[in-house]
Amino acid sequence: MLTENLLADNIISKKEVNIINYGLESLIGNIIGLLVILVIGAFFDHIIDSLIVWLLAFPLRKYAGGFHARTKGRCLITSMGLILVSYIIFFQCRWKTMDIFLMALTFSIIIFFLAPVGTPNKPLDKAEKIVYRRRTREFLVLEEILLCFALCINLERMVTAITICFFMIGMSLLAGKVKSENYNRKGKKS
Repeated sequence: MLTENLLADNIISKKEVNIINYGLESLIGNIIGLLVILVIGAFFDHIIDSLIVWLLAFPLRKYAGGFHARTKGRCLITSMGLILVSYIIFFQCRWKTMDIFLMALTFSIIIFFLAPVGTPNKPLDKAEKIVYRRRTREFLVLEEILLCFALCINLERMVTAITICFFMIGMSLLAGKVKSENYNRKGKKS
């Protein structure tokens, strides 16, 4: 509706309608994702931590790829489930800081070696793989530096938030890899 109004007011051209629609859908999806993680964070009394998780996960997920559900509804349910599981594991269970750090390290290694993971609907070409792998690793290294800094100055909540980010992205990559391999196996059989 917004795009139609922009078109009617001659603010955009007919050529730009699809691009504007895609951008608006992406923006709305990002806002919904942020709201979901904040609501779940409020339920666990970790709103600020949830904002940190979202800010850290957003660029990694963008370039690392991973599991994608077939519909937006399934995506929302899958995302909510992954967030809930992550929060139960890391906020409800009492972990020693070093154990959380080791989990972060494990999942950062998974991200480092698996990313990027395309989808059956949008496989990555060679150039995309190179660019996305480099960008994923750049963000990953920055977040690992932040993790080490937080560990050194004993910011346990920051260490936990970064670990949750790495856990969610790592699990998404593993699930996406399995889904792609299953799809490729089925496609080769036919």
